[in-house]
Amino acid sequence: MKIKSAHISDLKEIKILTETCAVAMQEKGIFQWNEHYPSLKKLETDIEKKELYVLKEDEEIKGIVVLTDFMDEDYIPIEWLTDSGNNLYIHLACYRSRSLG
Repeated sequence: MKIKSAHISDLKEIKILTETCAVAMQEKGIFQWNEHYPSLKKLETDIEKKELYVLKEDEEIKGIVVLTDFMDEDYIPIEWLTDSGNNLYIHLACYRSRSLG
């Protein structure tokens, strides 16, 4: 498996993966993602900002992660163990162990 920067050409496969992950999350009572979030536009923006990475196995996308230096407001009250000067934050993460095909 390899982790690579996502490309616009990956967008359709990434969206299918996020929708599959959303269903799996909802089955576990986690309603953070749905068919509308993360949206195609959000994923496209993350790709353009070079913050979206894909985990590929045999050219199939098995997972995604967004790494960004942007700290969401939700993270502000957290007492971090390190200074917040040069950190990366995970904003989206999704992994599938089986093929969709």
